Amino acid sequence: MARSGWWRARVPASEPAGDGGAGDGGAGDGAAGAGAADDAALVARARRGDAAAFEALVARHYRAVFAVALAVLGSAADAEDATQDAFAVGLARLDDCRTPARVGAWLR
Repeated sequence: MARSGWWRARVPASEPAGDGGAGDGGAGDGAAGAGAADDAALVARARRGDAAAFEALVARHYRAVFAVALAVLGSAADAEDATQDAFAVGLARLDDCRTPARVGAWLR
């Protein structure tokens, strides 16, 4: 099944080693700082229909969401499907995210 391009967003290899997991200080953990502020701004833009902002959120948080899915499901193929589902639901329910600066934790 072919999927549209933004589902395939990946964090480039040149990104820092942190996967956005809890406590690594990366943008994905919602820690206070530039990452959290950037997430809040991206959520605000995505809520207004900015597809590029949502793509940026996917790229930023894909690895962390995938890691949780993989730990729970044990299969990379199933984890990829679950990750894509999480982002699809996240997009549909983005207005339900009460703390946009912590969108990474909300997605997981």
